[in-house]
Amino acid sequence: MVRSYPVGALSSARWGVGRAGEGSRNVALDKVRKAFEIQIDYVAFVRFTGLERLVKQAGGVRVNVPYDIHDPSIVDGRANLQPGAKFLSGSTLELGDDAPYCYTVGHPINWNTTPNCTRALEYVRSRHGPGNNDWKRDRRQQSFIYAAMQQVNSAQLEGLREATFANATDFYTTLPLGSADVLYIYNRVHNATIPNQAVLQPPTYASNVKGTSKQQLKIDVVRALFKSWFGPLS
Repeated sequence: MVRSYPVGALSSARWGVGRAGEGSRNVALDKVRKAFEIQIDYVAFVRFTGLERLVKQAGGVRVNVPYDIHDPSIVDGRANLQPGAKFLSGSTLELGDDAPYCYTVGHPINWNTTPNCTRALEYVRSRHGPGNNDWKRDRRQQSFIYAAMQQVNSAQLEGLREATFANATDFYTTLPLGSADVLYIYNRVHNATIPNQAVLQPPTYASNVKGTSKQQLKIDVVRALFKSWFGPLS
């Protein structure tokens, strides 16, 4: 959403918005508008391969990994190596598909000899291992996007714009992508602050459905959050 308000971050992927059962992309977006009572000005959709191409084009994205992650399950599909990956806390340059392979060593896994994974796609997808879950993954994804916004410089814009046209199946957006439009958007968001950030997780924004592993949104609470951030629909 692009509004004349401070930039905010939100994760709603957990709720299956826009999945195959929802019909077309426009039908799914309309359901989001009606359910959350929000105005969605523009939409951007990027596949995994598109993310890797953009990260590589940008020369990587430096993030502050908030805690050590020992994920025994995630798979680096570029090579037939032992599943799993380790992400060490601290400042890390996350790379595109030019990153070294991510894998684990030993049976059981020897995390001391397992190399540190610096592949952006694996970092933002990881959700298994001690202290790791869907909600923490959502927040890491938000932080990654904002780190990229702050680090991309104006000299990189044309290369990134062209990269979005390299494979039409990797990208979908309703944002204007002319050179002047991209520069305008860049100037609007590059120095934006992030005063608002939320993951729609229990117990504040959702409740657990008894007898299942599912959660149900507290829709009134979510609507109130959105109104406090973005103001009324126009």
